[in-house]
Amino acid sequence: MNVVQQLKDSGHVSRGWLGVLIQDVNRDLAETFGMPHPRGALVAQVLPDSPAQKAGFEQGDVMLAVNGVKYSKENKSELKAAYSKLEPGSSATYYVKRGEGKVKLEATLGSVPKDLQAKWINEHMEKYHPEMKMASK
Repeated sequence: MNVVQQLKDSGHVSRGWLGVLIQDVNRDLAETFGMPHPRGALVAQVLPDSPAQKAGFEQGDVMLAVNGVKYSKENKSELKAAYSKLEPGSSATYYVKRGEGKVKLEATLGSVPKDLQAKWINEHMEKYHPEMKMASK
């Protein structure tokens, strides 16, 4: 995705959206799931009517790879960064650990719904830039 070109063309950046809430797979979770070491991201929630739901993701899946790139860190941001570089409408292949096996899921990414964009921006600003919080009237 060329961010500069998108800004020139449309005035905003459009990123692919899968529609899952994920959390780090730490040592305790890895042990619970029978994994030799922490890696990937645990799907904590699949949002309704999302590309993830349509592709068959389930709560409790552990995302291990996207488009053939394996994730070895216990850091969800690595995985999230990989699929957020994809544009809406693009296809992605995910490999997830589900129970004792692995499942291959194909998803066509969507665009982040406007209500979620606003919510994310507000949460991001409160967390990382509290000095910019608007005063309530």
